[in-house]
Amino acid sequence: MIEYFEKVRGARLTFFWQPLGFPHPSIVPSAVLFPTEKHAAAKGKRKPLPDHGLVADYFDVDFKKPIGRSFIHRTETLWGEWAAESFAPIDAGVRYSGYLVAPTTGRYKFEAFADDEMRVWINENPVLFATLATNKGFASAYVELEGKTAHSLRMEYLDATANGQFLLHWIPPGFTDAMSIPCKALYPIKKAVPKEINFAGK
Repeated sequence: MIEYFEKVRGARLTFFWQPLGFPHPSIVPSAVLFPTEKHAAAKGKRKPLPDHGLVADYFDVDFKKPIGRSFIHRTETLWGEWAAESFAPIDAGVRYSGYLVAPTTGRYKFEAFADDEMRVWINENPVLFATLATNKGFASAYVELEGKTAHSLRMEYLDATANGQFLLHWIPPGFTDAMSIPCKALYPIKKAVPKEINFAGK
């Protein structure tokens, strides 16, 4: 059990472990976490990929050598001084991919922060580039999204040195404050998208 209290904005929590035989700590993967004993007992029946989230393909810092694959449930993470996965090095590049389904049609503002840098594409169109080299790692952009439609989403994040963290939030139409993109709006592969939802451009 973890109890977490946030009293000011910007506070975050990351849960690390260091399995036996591994050289450094890494984020505890969601694949080994279960909400109840019943869910834990049924772990052998779990799907290879969750219904919601994004596929995460890990590379070296040059994005040339594949290292491994996992998934994330949200468009944000905090590696800190350690690694995102037990199989990954502390410094690495990651390509996150999947589909984004907006609840309503309208103009969405996307806000990003990256240490060290991150690029984002929606429907294969470059949307933003966040890097510590400019504007202290912050970037934002507006994108018109059609509601109840699956838009392809790709993020490439690079943690070149030391503290690794990034986030991609949005401000939906009618709202004023940035918020986390909900897990239920993300789908890792095309087959995970419900049949009643159309794909952008089709």
